[in-house]
Amino acid sequence: MESEIKFLREICSQCGKPVFPVKRVSPDSMTIRPGFCACFADRDLSDIKSAAKPNERKQRAEQGSLNAFSNLGDGDNLAEEDDLGEAAAGREGASPSADAPDDRDQGHIIKLANQPQQAKPVRRFDPNVELKDIADLGYSFQERIGKGTLSYVYQAKSKNIENLLAVKIFHRKPFENKRTLKRLEQEARRAQELDHAHLASVYDFGLSSKGYPFLVMDFLAGPSLAEVIKNEGFLDVPRVVDIFIQVAEALDYAHKENMLHRDLKPSNIYLLKSTDKRDFVKISDLGIAKVLPNPGRETKYMTPEGEEFGNPSYMSPEQCLGEKLSPSSDLYSLGCVMYEALSGKLPLSSSNPVRLAFKQVSEEPKSLTQRFQDLDIPEDLNLVVMKLLNKKPEDRFAKAGEVKEALLTIKQGKPIKLSKAKASSGEKNASQSGGKNSKGFLQGIIDKVKGKTDK
Repeated sequence: MESEIKFLREICSQCGKPVFPVKRVSPDSMTIRPGFCACFADRDLSDIKSAAKPNERKQRAEQGSLNAFSNLGDGDNLAEEDDLGEAAAGREGASPSADAPDDRDQGHIIKLANQPQQAKPVRRFDPNVELKDIADLGYSFQERIGKGTLSYVYQAKSKNIENLLAVKIFHRKPFENKRTLKRLEQEARRAQELDHAHLASVYDFGLSSKGYPFLVMDFLAGPSLAEVIKNEGFLDVPRVVDIFIQVAEALDYAHKENMLHRDLKPSNIYLLKSTDKRDFVKISDLGIAKVLPNPGRETKYMTPEGEEFGNPSYMSPEQCLGEKLSPSSDLYSLGCVMYEALSGKLPLSSSNPVRLAFKQVSEEPKSLTQRFQDLDIPEDLNLVVMKLLNKKPEDRFAKAGEVKEALLTIKQGKPIKLSKAKASSGEKNASQSGGKNSKGFLQGIIDKVKGKTDK
């Protein structure tokens, strides 16, 4: 199926990198996306530098910034410039020698009697060095395109694969446990066997000679759904239906292959453009959340360093409680993502992750049509989303294939047959959840998260 799909990939004639398929809103919106063409930013930066006022340059010279003129046309190294600026500031107040000329009047030449000691360079992770044995296999690492709490992601090329690749390199420490490393390998190998048009392909998995686990995947040249929601607020109904028909199809395939995603969220759903300008969905990180960061635990919350997986905003009640998961858990996450795509808001939210987990277990969200009466959301689509958000797995759709069929029916303009009872009764339960027992129930969730038993 995938071989029949033709993607719209615009390649820059100057740098040879893909052009990010989102137009800049203004000349000031110079967001540089790693792995994509940045020629426009180079041109704009060059124009800004050429327009710098002469007196501003003289002021920078007086502050002792050696790089202000020697590197002006090549792009300043800000770290080096800061170091030199501090060194110059330390020399203020020192009396110059009698025979030393005053070079400040010349505006662009500065002579220093004693050159400052060169600062030690900051050591950066270089995959071509740290994973030299992998590079020798034919992988050519380029720039870093992503960073998480447990991994880096680099753009790469391979002699054996025509398209650009993304290589996720995991930190070594979490995998010093051989059991954890084995579980990661098993999940990666299973993902490698999957073959579906709407799942990001996994090409290879291995362990470098220095102990870094790595995963070779598709480089997805398109915005994530999270970026689209952030930029546009929410999506039109026809577009949402089209996107989630594809998501449901991919989940249905994965579930039939006994694979759960466990971390479905907008940032894991990428929207590529096909030649007919329609969204073509690719889902990434299938099954990886099962392994990291805590072996044997399904519950994984956000960390202060950043969000990697297990975001409570999209977690099912059973996942919040650390219970064994089924395909129905992915369907609850699917409902959360659809709710956000249609409205721009999460069904349930809190700045406290534990309290948010409590809400996922005990509080029913308001229906889309009740909460967002100004949005033109069809009642049938509202019923599909709210059925996915039922607290009990047995009250949701039985499988992802049923979600796809329901969305296809809505796309065709035909009515669907779903019960409305659950959504209305849930709102009543939500209003009662703040009673005397809610505090004890919250403590029960905290105890389960900590691995305690409350009997």
